[in-house]
Amino acid sequence: NSTGFDVSYENGIANFYPNSLAFYVTAGQSTISGMTGSGVTAQPSIKNSDDEIVATNDWTTGFYVLYIDTATSGTKTLTITSSGGNVVLTFTVPTFTASTGSKIYAYLPAPGQFTNEGVTTGGWGDAYDGTTTHALKDNNATGVSLGFYGGYVVYDFGQVEREGTVYVSGGIYNSSSTPYGTDFIVFGNGFWGNSEPGLIQVSENGSTWYDIAGSNYYSGNTVKNQSITYTNPNVTEDAGITTAGNNLGTRADVSYTLNGNSGIITTNTFHNHSWFPLNANYFTGRYGNSELSHINEFSFVSRTLNGSITSTLTFTGSRLLSVNTKNTQDYQFGYADVHANVSLGGTTSYNPYSRIDSSTAWSTVSSGTSGGDPIDISWAVTSTGAPANLDAIRFVRVYTGVAQMNGMFGEVSTEVCGISVCSGTASGTTTEPTITVGSRTPSTTNGGMSNLEGLGTNAITITVTNYSSTDNVYINGVKANSVNNIVPTEGGTIVQIIVQEESAAPYITWLRLGSE
Repeated sequence: NSTGFDVSYENGIANFYPNSLAFYVTAGQSTISGMTGSGVTAQPSIKNSDDEIVATNDWTTGFYVLYIDTATSGTKTLTITSSGGNVVLTFTVPTFTASTGSKIYAYLPAPGQFTNEGVTTGGWGDAYDGTTTHALKDNNATGVSLGFYGGYVVYDFGQVEREGTVYVSGGIYNSSSTPYGTDFIVFGNGFWGNSEPGLIQVSENGSTWYDIAGSNYYSGNTVKNQSITYTNPNVTEDAGITTAGNNLGTRADVSYTLNGNSGIITTNTFHNHSWFPLNANYFTGRYGNSELSHINEFSFVSRTLNGSITSTLTFTGSRLLSVNTKNTQDYQFGYADVHANVSLGGTTSYNPYSRIDSSTAWSTVSSGTSGGDPIDISWAVTSTGAPANLDAIRFVRVYTGVAQMNGMFGEVSTEVCGISVCSGTASGTTTEPTITVGSRTPSTTNGGMSNLEGLGTNAITITVTNYSSTDNVYINGVKANSVNNIVPTEGGTIVQIIVQEESAAPYITWLRLGSE
């Protein structure tokens, strides 16, 4: 007999297709999965669609595991033959391709002027587009505002699958063949002289997250392991608002503690509503969908409740210490909502390493590209600042990277309009540079980290040579060929070195400098 089936199960995030099937065949049974006959008295042969025997387990166990080649798509067949007849099982392996679009998976703004605003009408405080179809925003000119420090949006590019060599079903490859090695572009609403940098994390599974180490990551302007807790200024009113967008609440200042220090988000009259995320707007499902905060899934966010209403809301992550919104050039690469969009939703990257010192230079660098902020997965690092060496990712988190008020203009808040996967083919090759640390010339690898101990406690100079005059060279985010006054520490001072040539992917390496 013939039975058709599709092999899949729900794993809590998306359909997952296994690379093996396990089943039992028992001797003496008169009926086996639709087979009829006088009984099975000998081990059946199990063949695939190429007439190859694929299961040869000991017949006395009756247990078989079939390994399926899910790396290639198409219809597969499995034939079980015995004295009672044949069972033919057919199933279709899904086609695995790299994603070119994006989808909001989670969204929760921190307190801010656009929080709660435009909910149900597609405003900056809503992840839905406000149309009759209530679609999630995907490269929408009116994107989402993330509020004060920590507010986030998470994009899901599909399950990353592996079998032998890596292939991707919807995720994003870490590619060295795209121009400049960039993998995806984050689109915000920044323009020259008004950048509100968002920090970026990536993940393969939604539980382990890696920082994208941008040009300020290894400077004194970035601090790790930050925690901010906001207090709901009106829990009682929040509890009484039960319909999304129906009542935006009363405007009130929001207090917070940031690593033990107190602060206030001072509201303005231009946004006359609650600045704290209301339960009905962000912690309740809408349009037949579950709530979008996914607050119980992530390690970087939590809350305490008064009944069913948020009493305090806590975000964690890295943080930029200060932002001058008139200095777009201070955030060369690795951030969101810094550089202006040229073609929202486009896939053509400009060179993130081309130094941009003015709006005129930006216009030249971004001409013919999609603009926005291109990101290289190779910049991803672990919690210690060491390279993560990711070959593919599924999730991208963008969150407001600073805790700073901006006078009458409200808080510094990152906005995100969408994310696209980069396309195109690079030209040229980046030559491996020669790196000198003091009097040493360590051996380095692209994507690796070299440990140098016993360097003493005095400042040393790192020099990069063996590169073209047209190459882009960055040491800890500074475009130069040497950096003075790096002081090795006992635990190790990490230095990121990037060299990039023509439109080729960069050579990125890390040094850990240890004192005596």
